[in-house]
Amino acid sequence: MVEPYASTLTTTINNLNSSNEKLNNIEENQASSSEISNIENNIQNTKSSVTILKQEINKLKEVDADRLTDPIILSYYSASDDQSEGSVNKRLESLDYLFPSFLIFFLLFDSLIFSTLVTIKERTSNSYIRNVTSKNNGLTFIIGNILTALFLITIQTVIILLVASFFLNLDILSNVYSLIPIILISILIFSLIGAILGYLFNSYETAIISAISISLLFFIFSSIISPVETLPGILSEVIKLSPLTLLETKLRIILVFDSFFGFDLVEALALGLVFLVSSVLIGVFYKKNKEKEI
Repeated sequence: MVEPYASTLTTTINNLNSSNEKLNNIEENQASSSEISNIENNIQNTKSSVTILKQEINKLKEVDADRLTDPIILSYYSASDDQSEGSVNKRLESLDYLFPSFLIFFLLFDSLIFSTLVTIKERTSNSYIRNVTSKNNGLTFIIGNILTALFLITIQTVIILLVASFFLNLDILSNVYSLIPIILISILIFSLIGAILGYLFNSYETAIISAISISLLFFIFSSIISPVETLPGILSEVIKLSPLTLLETKLRIILVFDSFFGFDLVEALALGLVFLVSSVLIGVFYKKNKEKEI
């Protein structure tokens, strides 16, 4: 922006200097008509340069400072919305893009920590020895804890979705049938991981610190903090198939693009492997704790 004004000023100064030199020559010698004509031309050129400079300075007064600080204006809309002549039916705000991440992080922290608390509370209760020595299968108590977490966290999630729909004007209810399986899978997977910690550690403090640490580890390797594309090759593939990244991606597809493509074979195997390993570890730690109590 400075270059046009600098060149105009330079031209004006050169014209003035040239006119000044010729006026000095006129004082010393008699000037010819051609020299006088040149001086008049320089004066006219100087007047024109000053006029142009004034016009450019007046333009500066009309510059929008907000447009300078934010020169590119962005507008968001769902990729599946109908478009005609550049208009769309539904505009998307930044909250539409942040809500899937917020929802999956809520499910992560709430499911993992709540499941850990329920499990460790059962183990430290007075009825725990009676439960492990009873004829009932230990699987009954494990499934009971998981179902308790699933039921209560589902109610909390429904409340959040209703608030987002009616008070934040997010388009949630139109995608509710696609959201239900993703939410239930998320609660189940993270509750199983929390149950592992509950059976692995013997104190509230250690179990809660471990649950928070694992939650933060998932959070650090999420798409908001460290996008998968920026990670090294092997680590990128591993993180891409982690439960948090997979489920967050599906939530984003549902809420932002109004569609759900399901899980491909690799994604289904990754979630199935997490479920299987978590279930086996819960069984192993439950059996060890039962033998220790007996």
